[in-house]
This record gives sequence, C-alpha cells and structure tokens, in this order.
Amino acid sequence: MVSRSWSHLANDDLLWQSMCRNRWTGRKHISMQLHPSVDYARGLRKSLSPLEIQQILKARGYEFSSQGKLSVFLVFINCLCDQWLTLESSLPETAPSQTEIIWHSKWKASYMVAEVDSRRTRLTHKELSNIDWCFKFKQWMAEENLRARFRDDFTLWSDVIEMDEDLGHTLQWCFEDDGVRVEHFPLLIISRADDWGFVMQNRHVILYSS
Repeated sequence: MVSRSWSHLANDDLLWQSMCRNRWTGRKHISMQLHPSVDYARGLRKSLSPLEIQQILKARGYEFSSQGKLSVFLVFINCLCDQWLTLESSLPETAPSQTEIIWHSKWKASYMVAEVDSRRTRLTHKELSNIDWCFKFKQWMAEENLRARFRDDFTLWSDVIEMDEDLGHTLQWCFEDDGVRVEHFPLLIISRADDWGFVMQNRHVILYSS
C-alpha cells in the first residue's frame, strides 16, 4: 500500500509539471509544454490529449494539412489517427535514447529528457539556421554585441559582413566534426551555457544563442 502511494507520487503529473515550470523558467530553447524529444510511444499514448499531440508535433516542425470538406467528426478522427502515426515516427534525431524506458508520467518524462537535452552540444541544420546569434570578438569583449545568422543555404550573415564592403563575397559555413566552420577560420566549438543557451567559440570569437 505504501509502495503504491510512493509510486503514484513519484509519477504525479501535477507535481512534475510544477517542477518543470520551476526548472525551465529563464532557460533558453525550451517552452512550458511537453518536451518534443520524449518518446511518447513508450507508455504515454493514453495520457496525451489531442491538443498536446498537436503541440508536440508543432514543436517537431510538423505542418498540418487541410482536410477538405469532410464532417467535423471525420476531420477530428482522421487528424487524430494521422497525428498519432506522425507522433510515433517523428521523434527528433537529437532525442536521447529511451529504448529501455517505459514512462509513467508525461511531465516527468519531459523533465528528465530536458535535463539530458540541456547538455547536448550537437546542433541540427534546422536548429542552427533558426537561431539568432549575438557575438563578440574576444579581443574586444567590452564592445557591444554584434548579430549573426547561419542561413539554411549555408551562407553567413552578420553585422560585420554588412558593414565591411571589402569582404567582397558571402561567407560560407558547414558542419565539421563536432563544430561549425566558417570559410578558412578556426572551427567553432559548441557548448552550453548555464541558461541552456548554445555557445560557439574559437580563439577569435564567441557566439551566444539568443
């Protein structure tokens, strides 16, 4: 009886949702919703509402399509079935391994996965190109932050490029090993800040995700 009570408390969604709110407040790259990198097929299928399924899929970059002129009920059933299939097959490539886990609380799962993800130092192409970056040259750390954007066509935009007419060409970037390289410059090594933001730096510059 006591063990069942402890088990229930250890997997209470209201408790873990409150813990998520306290832990995630002020952190970057996370919203106050169920984490998109949880494998919800592992014990949590019955615990998700249709709205939660849609929120998870949107966080994974899924775009919803129109269902034409079907009845509202049929649209709901068709969408729900389609969304469940998509949910089970769209786990992000950066999600931590959960093959040995059966979850009993969606918010506990979100808390645990978020902790692992907060230490991840591998960026996807989509993540890198969707983040706005601010940066400084290390020899001028007292100067105002500059802006940069790694575009999805593998070109780099920054305040420096915009201001420097002598550059004469667009800078290219690529993934290399565990970092990002811009042209011939030293490799940018990826790490994480205390606020869960991404940091990229080499001996010349340091960039922070905003």
